[in-house]
Amino acid sequence: MTKASAARRAAYEALMLVRTRAAFVRDVLPRVLARYHLSESDRAFATRLAIGCVQTQGTLDEMLDRAMRTPRDAKPRVRDALRVSTYEMLFLDKDHYAAVDQGVELAGWVAPKARGLANAVLRKVARLAEDFPFGDPRSDIAAAARAHGFPVWLAQRLEMWRGPAQARRFMEVSNEQPPVFASINALRAAERDVVVALEAAGIGFARLEGIVLPRAGSEDAEEDRRVLVSHPFGERGADFVSTDGDGFVPTPGCIRLEDAAAVAHPAFTELIASGAVIVADAAAQAVAALAADHAQTSLLDACAGRGTKALLIQSDAMRRCGRQVEHLCTLDAVASKQAPLEDHARACGAHISAVLIGDATDLSASLGDELFDTVLVDAPCTGLGTLRRHPEIRWRITPDELEAAAELDSRLLESAAAQVAPGGTLVYATCTIAPAENVCAIEQFLASRCGASYQLQPIAGASLFAPPLTSGGCDAHFCAVMTKRV
Repeated sequence: MTKASAARRAAYEALMLVRTRAAFVRDVLPRVLARYHLSESDRAFATRLAIGCVQTQGTLDEMLDRAMRTPRDAKPRVRDALRVSTYEMLFLDKDHYAAVDQGVELAGWVAPKARGLANAVLRKVARLAEDFPFGDPRSDIAAAARAHGFPVWLAQRLEMWRGPAQARRFMEVSNEQPPVFASINALRAAERDVVVALEAAGIGFARLEGIVLPRAGSEDAEEDRRVLVSHPFGERGADFVSTDGDGFVPTPGCIRLEDAAAVAHPAFTELIASGAVIVADAAAQAVAALAADHAQTSLLDACAGRGTKALLIQSDAMRRCGRQVEHLCTLDAVASKQAPLEDHARACGAHISAVLIGDATDLSASLGDELFDTVLVDAPCTGLGTLRRHPEIRWRITPDELEAAAELDSRLLESAAAQVAPGGTLVYATCTIAPAENVCAIEQFLASRCGASYQLQPIAGASLFAPPLTSGGCDAHFCAVMTKRV
């Protein structure tokens, strides 16, 4: 019989599944927690431990490696257990004696022979914790990376891209609880009906009319200006983020839950199942609204995934014009996403003309010479703007993958450009903050032969949509809208 708490055992199990299945912690947690009889407070503690350990995994491993003779001293399952107590000591400021005691119990539950190792290692971690993060986070980017649970190389890139202050702010906000946004689906429900259902269930929410972009002269805009001017845009970089217009990108039908846990409330899950609401980040909703603004009778979602943006586009089209886009096709390279997309479209009442499986870097192979009023390229990217929701990314991504993603972008844009009708629109979007995947990808495209016939269209007074990551706000997405000359 183990003395390790049920909350810690649940957290360990989630970590083990994330490691062995390359899963996402937020996906496995509900099933794991359902197997344990936890109080509300213990459930919250287990969730915090599991997500926190995934967020800070590399930092925890660095500390454990410092406390061992060799990293091979602990087998993977034991290391998972040791991470839990190490996280408590470093990031939750838990009493070291209690954390060590529970860590030994947890390791013994996982592997009885590991109790002695766990005791020795965790006691050394407790001593090392007194000097953590081994530097001043205000001036030492490596210490800041450890303090926020980021790979040092990525923290250094963030500092290069965003400047010291914004890099540290980005890392801090990336560890916060992500807000839950949803869009009221105009194809299935009237806004008033959804509001009544939420109020009747006691689910607190707020309407989000749109996303405010940084205005010229603000700290965010000036930091972005510095970063972009350092890239090949040259002096034109200043135009890419500073806002001289109203700085407001509408998100029609968008709501934000006051308590993220309400996403699991039976009344809310029923709204999702009936298609009355579509869960999506506010920035993703804004991108869909921008695409819907330009769609006339035909649209291609060239990297559709599970089709969330396609459904949002049809909802926005109905809200704006009283009808859906007549000819809307989706395409994705992963065949397993086809059935979920079709099922979700049916639930939401969204018209999808064709759900295609194909390579978005060679659209002509699937579409021939078919042209569309609007082509949306929601590019597969590094996802660095969504670290609050996907904490695994920061430790799975490599510098080489950043370069590979940027190379993929150029091929996606070249392929998509050929499917846009004269006078039509090409919408390019990502959920990352890496300049190579965003501003530099657009610059290179516009300077290329296939991009020579395109020009940027303003978005709320700016040339690009790039909202910063803020507490309680949307994720850090990116979007550019380009029209093809006739």
